[in-house]
Amino acid sequence: MGTMPTFSVESKTLRDVMHFSSKHADDVVRGLGGSGKAERVTQAVNNMSEFFETEFGQKIVGSLRKTKKKYDGQSVYEVTKDIDDILKKGDKLYLDGLHKDHFEVFNKRGKVKDVLNLDGTSNSKKFNLASGRRLK
Repeated sequence: MGTMPTFSVESKTLRDVMHFSSKHADDVVRGLGGSGKAERVTQAVNNMSEFFETEFGQKIVGSLRKTKKKYDGQSVYEVTKDIDDILKKGDKLYLDGLHKDHFEVFNKRGKVKDVLNLDGTSNSKKFNLASGRRLK
């Protein structure tokens, strides 16, 4: 792993600090008890507006349409055009309301299809927990 970027918080606004932190989130790893393994630290967002400021958010914002549906208090978005091999037209997704660090993705029939971290990577652990869920 390369060197970590440096940043002084003196005379910086909280917004500047948060922007820097989210911009360099990929550089942050956490060691797991001396096991030699590392795990990506997932950052959360407060809402979809914050998500759309992230790299992955900027990539997909033009391919999503907010629906009138809500799931677990969160707005459901519909994919309007395919996004790489990640999301297909007709898929629906919402930001997890509890952790706000991942999306639950459903196919057009309402069956859970994937769970995506905020950077667009698949989260198999959370997908296994969501398996069997349906979006009505």
